[in-house]
Amino acid sequence: MGPRILLLTLTLCLGCGGDPKSDPTGAQGATDGADSSDGTDGSDGSEGADSSDGSDGDSANPQPPYGEDLVQDGGFEDPSLSAWSLPEGCMTRSGTDWLSPPEGAAFLSGLPGNEVQDCNASQIIDLAAWDFDAAAIDAGAVAVDLEGWLAGSDVSGSFDDQIRLQVGFLDATGQLLGSLETLVGAGDAWALRGATGLLPAGTRQLDLRVWGRHRELPDNDSYADAIALRLRAVTAVSPGLTLAPLLQDFRTDAMRMAWETDGNLCWHGVQVADEGGSLVDSGVPVHTIAVDEQHYVHIAAPDGLSPGGAYDYRVASGDTVGDTETFRTAPAEDAPVRIAWLADNQEGYTRFRTHLEHLSARAPDLLFVPGDLVQDHFALNQWREWWWGSLVDTQAFGSRTPVLAARGNHDLHDPYAYAYVLLPGNELFYAFRYGPVFVVSLDSQIQPAHMPEPIDQRAFLEAALDSEEARSADFRVVAFHQAPYTNSVQNDTTGNQGARDNWVPVFVEKNVDMVIAGHFHSYQRGELDGVSYAIVGGGGSALLVDRYDFWDHMTILEQTWHYATMDVEDGRLHWQVWDLEDRLIDEMTLER
Repeated sequence: MGPRILLLTLTLCLGCGGDPKSDPTGAQGATDGADSSDGTDGSDGSEGADSSDGSDGDSANPQPPYGEDLVQDGGFEDPSLSAWSLPEGCMTRSGTDWLSPPEGAAFLSGLPGNEVQDCNASQIIDLAAWDFDAAAIDAGAVAVDLEGWLAGSDVSGSFDDQIRLQVGFLDATGQLLGSLETLVGAGDAWALRGATGLLPAGTRQLDLRVWGRHRELPDNDSYADAIALRLRAVTAVSPGLTLAPLLQDFRTDAMRMAWETDGNLCWHGVQVADEGGSLVDSGVPVHTIAVDEQHYVHIAAPDGLSPGGAYDYRVASGDTVGDTETFRTAPAEDAPVRIAWLADNQEGYTRFRTHLEHLSARAPDLLFVPGDLVQDHFALNQWREWWWGSLVDTQAFGSRTPVLAARGNHDLHDPYAYAYVLLPGNELFYAFRYGPVFVVSLDSQIQPAHMPEPIDQRAFLEAALDSEEARSADFRVVAFHQAPYTNSVQNDTTGNQGARDNWVPVFVEKNVDMVIAGHFHSYQRGELDGVSYAIVGGGGSALLVDRYDFWDHMTILEQTWHYATMDVEDGRLHWQVWDLEDRLIDEMTLER
């Protein structure tokens, strides 16, 4: 059986023999690159401009090996994996029941069996040992091209083991200057993933990593083959800023932000200052995810900030600079806070934007979206335009207000979901303190409990609620997508049975105050065993119209689009819900 192959659209100049320019200096300041005669930036689809051959025939002055693959045993033909450092949890194999090597006779694989173990393999590439010119690198005249075949064992978007390919840029002391990553591998067919980018000034080593994350038993079905990394001489090109920064953080001393450009042959950074001050380069490393050859997501997290502090910032990619915006870090633990809630915006992006206009006037500290951010997880335009674009284009809401989320059944675990939604921790479930509120975010799209220990959500939930941060909080809130109880249904269900069986008993035992979910496109609220349950599924998608009496404790049901605000101050939680015309339709107050 031959290899199943899915070829993605990211085309790299890995075999075009790009060699050094005769004068690779001053490239970072260029804004127009070096165009070909027909006005394009390279007939092969790569960015920038390569020189012809760079060969001067002078053996006393060896030329850097531009265009040469720098990876040792990138095809994993050596069963011992001796070229790779610490290949823990890894092995080579010649095939599976559904997969054959795309090249050669073997590929990298995670280990079979029920032991939960990631596959990690890495190589350090010393650029001086390859005679690469430090001056050219520091002038912004050297780019890296990375590619590899990646695969898993299930369809793209489902939850299973995950394979990643990335390269870190290190200075002479081993300090990380930035990093570049392809989309994650997903699906039971080989996908060619690629990434290209400019080496940051000061880069002296490359830290190449293949990481197969084991997430579901049995077997670690993470596969990689034909990993290649090449450098080429280029002229830097300032890209277009295609998506303004989206804030995604809950910390009091840092703020993670991401923005998108249509090219990556430049240096990226974030400038930060106290509100009203002079912006200066934060100096933080920037991590870039290559979605395809026209979409690059850049992630940075300036730190050393103060709780509840107001900061001006702007992002820069080459000579392209974003607008100056202002954000606030998470408030101190005893400070008042306003958190906004809505879910299931999906295809209803015009209504979603209306909600955001109203929310902008209410100035929440944080927006939390419990799932279904898009309608079709495999549609790039929905992640870019319906989700991210709505957030940042509507009065710059998402560029000023942090946005966090839980994954929904329409989002799933698509590679795009990991590029455009930056969840903390293991990127599945997480917990955080936000002022006097402790929030646990769960993933109702995977088993609620009894998975391998690293992803046993019931164990995580119990441990999070037992933490000092949770016990000292005025209120404890749990959020996830598929609500445990509903009186308005879809797909013939009365609510998520797994959540009822595995999580609801913990909510009662650990004194959870409120559970907030979505999935059932309506507004619902009720109280059971001291826990308030709310469904905020009116973020924009088509509403459910049927009403039932499955659960007596779910006493409120409004079939209308809506959002909610949660104000917490002085031991009191005030919950209010507003419809699409911004009219109040429900409210309640909880006491500490």
